[in-house]
Amino acid sequence: FPAVYQFASDTVKADLRKLYVGLCNDDAPMVKRAAARHLAGLTAVMDKKDFFGSIQPTFAKLAGEDTDWQDVIRVEMVKTLVVLAE
Repeated sequence: FPAVYQFASDTVKADLRKLYVGLCNDDAPMVKRAAARHLAGLTAVMDKKDFFGSIQPTFAKLAGEDTDWQDVIRVEMVKTLVVLAE
């Protein structure tokens, strides 16, 4: 996502954000983990207003889930917070 997102038009960026949110909400844990792994990179190339407008609710949901397999996802959410703080 990050490699394509930074060069996409605004309408394509909106579509990519919707697709990304869909991946983060997938029922399969491995899909969620893969999406979480790339969130920091996507956040680095995304406007902060776009992050807070469309990705932040999904970020909060992923960071707050409380299941055993979610530890990997929570680590990735910390990496995303570092990118946001920069």
